[in-house]
Amino acid sequence: MSSDVFLSSSDMLKIAREHKGYASGVVFCQYIMGITDIELHAQEPFVKLTYYSPECEIDFCGNSTVACMHALVASIPQLANLDSFVFSTNKRGVLICENKIEKDGILYISSPPVTEMLLPSVLILDEKVDTLNLASYLNCYVSDFDSRYPVSLVNGGLRTLIVPIVEYDRLIDIQPDFTELKGFCIRNGIDIIMLFSPRAANREAIAHTRVFSPKYGYLEDLGTGSGSCALAHYLLKHHLWFGQPGYFEQGPRGINYNQVFVNLKDDLLVFGGSAKLRVDGRYFLQ
Repeated sequence: MSSDVFLSSSDMLKIAREHKGYASGVVFCQYIMGITDIELHAQEPFVKLTYYSPECEIDFCGNSTVACMHALVASIPQLANLDSFVFSTNKRGVLICENKIEKDGILYISSPPVTEMLLPSVLILDEKVDTLNLASYLNCYVSDFDSRYPVSLVNGGLRTLIVPIVEYDRLIDIQPDFTELKGFCIRNGIDIIMLFSPRAANREAIAHTRVFSPKYGYLEDLGTGSGSCALAHYLLKHHLWFGQPGYFEQGPRGINYNQVFVNLKDDLLVFGGSAKLRVDGRYFLQ
């Protein structure tokens, strides 16, 4: 959107709802400066991103950010010439985009600040995680949880409940009830639930993940940047990953798994991926 276009929050929510079932999220990209000024001011944000699902505004959406930045780099020659540039987000401040499309076919986005949070009280029983209650909401068995590692709540852009699962084969088949899990997330201030197993289909992958996001109007997200930032922080803390370039494979049984790349560069956590243009056109507001 050009800088002179104004959309209210209700306008953006309406547009996101019109795309329910077609897109998991909508990113509104508004120019802050003119395109001709980009190369001269590469360390100043030139666009501001705001994210919406069909249900509400999203604090941060990693996969939408990757898709948006790919589209901008492909359509703006001044950006394609830059190794990195910055952009602004509505709720997560200024972030960095590192352009590796020509070399690796992907680009990287710096993670929003990552913070660890207290688990909701509903998941605590006798000062331990109430695994039976958690299993009931995830529609799985207590024995599916990997007791070597804790259930944690980490904010890497979204409040992410991280749940370790022992076996890859069980992880790809877990199927919670949408309504039950949505109520659980909303009542307890959880944005998304990230299930992971260090065992993956591809041995080169750091881990296999599943991400459930019923709060935003759909059960499962098949490619998650913010959740991957939270998981990368968790894995670093528990010595399951050491910051080297790699990727998470993500998705349920029966699909070609998506890959979300992560890397720790000079203490800066980044995530990344590729994107493909599916539809190109103009959206008329009136």
